[in-house]
Amino acid sequence: MRVEVLAPKPKKVKPFKPPRYRTCVVCGKPFLLTPKKLRNQHRTCSKECHDKVCAPPIPEKICPICGKKFKGIHSWQKTCSPECGAKFNGLNQRGEKVERVTSICIWCGKPFRHKITEAKKLCSRECADTFRALTQRKGLKSNQEIRTCACCGKSFVATKNCRKNYCSAECREKLKQRTCAICGKVFTARTKNQRTCSFVCGQVLRLQTRQLTRQS
Repeated sequence: MRVEVLAPKPKKVKPFKPPRYRTCVVCGKPFLLTPKKLRNQHRTCSKECHDKVCAPPIPEKICPICGKKFKGIHSWQKTCSPECGAKFNGLNQRGEKVERVTSICIWCGKPFRHKITEAKKLCSRECADTFRALTQRKGLKSNQEIRTCACCGKSFVATKNCRKNYCSAECREKLKQRTCAICGKVFTARTKNQRTCSFVCGQVLRLQTRQLTRQS
């Protein structure tokens, strides 16, 4: 029986394609067209030339603080450096310095600073929402409700899904403060069931509870 041996198929040889070049529309230099550049229809040779074509030129500006000429990164940039920017933020549109004053919040009683041209009476958004809801009788949102602080007894606005029972961060810290059952020190509890201030006092409390259970 004869076995015919099939000859391998000849490999297809791809025809040679010469590299394609294109002339930059900005500087006039020729550049190689890669498949990606050909797909994206590049007309420039570099990013600098591309920015000159696409991005609008940013004109030179004069810093209102130090008087230096500069070219900003963004068109809305008004100062040459962050230091001049910090000084510029304390000025009004006429270039006059705006003083800051200290006022006391009419709801929580905390002092806060604001510009003298702003007639602010409340220090934060939380105080503003609570004050409007209780004094001006404005309707609350569908997911808000009025609660009473467990520490100071003041009313505040909170969302229904959260477990918040305090009106401020200070009241939160006060609620966490407890007295150690062994040494009598005041400490900030990390959990609800924490009764001792340290690991040593915790071991002593466990030994006392074991002795009491054995005696009983």
